[in-house]
Amino acid sequence: MKLYKKLFAVLLSAALLLSLAFGAVSAEAVRTMPEVPDGYDGYVVVDFEAFVLGWGYIIEPTLVPFHEGESLADVTLRLFEIAGVDGDYQNTQYGFYLTGVACEQLANGEEIVVPDYLAPELENNYGCYNDDGDGWYTPENGDGILSQMEYTYYSGWMNVAGNVSPEVGADGVIVEDGMVYRWMYSIYGYGMDVGISDGFGMFAPFDNPSYMVNRDAASALYAEIAADPELAAMVAEGGQAYDEYVAFVETLIDLDNAQEAIDAAYEALLAALEDGALPGDVDGNGSVSISDALSILRHSMGVELLEGDALAAADVNGDGSVLAFDALLALRASLGLI
Repeated sequence: MKLYKKLFAVLLSAALLLSLAFGAVSAEAVRTMPEVPDGYDGYVVVDFEAFVLGWGYIIEPTLVPFHEGESLADVTLRLFEIAGVDGDYQNTQYGFYLTGVACEQLANGEEIVVPDYLAPELENNYGCYNDDGDGWYTPENGDGILSQMEYTYYSGWMNVAGNVSPEVGADGVIVEDGMVYRWMYSIYGYGMDVGISDGFGMFAPFDNPSYMVNRDAASALYAEIAADPELAAMVAEGGQAYDEYVAFVETLIDLDNAQEAIDAAYEALLAALEDGALPGDVDGNGSVSISDALSILRHSMGVELLEGDALAAADVNGDGSVLAFDALLALRASLGLI
């Protein structure tokens, strides 16, 4: 018992001395990035979207490891390997050109549902779309590859880097740690339909709720959840954030939604993930107390082991283990030092 009290006294002293050394412990601690694989220098998020056809993701937002100096073309090909998806591309005189991506929705013959705001533009300006969806200029050829010049003469794959359409090909975009790179299938106005282009002055502007909507933060959260077993369990059916996650994904893939709707769904999901998962709140009473810190310290010493939600809360810094340092962080939180 004396040793236990001495250790706690040391923790208390450390908590006071280091009050300025660390950031606040918040519910954001539920989000943790996996370790970067050996030989790589970081992660980027990459996805493939067929939102304009009403098909959601072809490849969901994914954390892709990269080597320093690699291009978007390099990490795109790596994503194909990770996801087990075939992609067609050409190395042209203008650089890397993505011509098509294997599409399960296409192979399964899923119905095409374009966004409400786009249907009139397709019919009035292209004359190639109607409510039956059977008036496309260039119907898909049946190979299961979502390719350029299918459905319309202007269709194809475009990308944004940090929500900006680059002026160079994918092999000219050098990726940066933590950035989001999104590949989007476009069928109208060289990306006007998915909100990433003004059509280069070739198409009349129209009321487009998706124009310049930023999905980067939401895409990053999507990828982090997929990569973290604990977060994935929270959003699985029966999990504490299941309903919010379903609403989040539905909102994210619907191009009819403006920025406010994306942001609201993102915040709602974060709140659901954080609910009941306050780091350090071992007893689950909604706050972190000295008692919680003591419980964490006892667990770290093997005196009284925690289980379930209490054990998850005891991992204050989210590194996958419960040590005396977690007790220190909880103690600082209980004293209002963070």
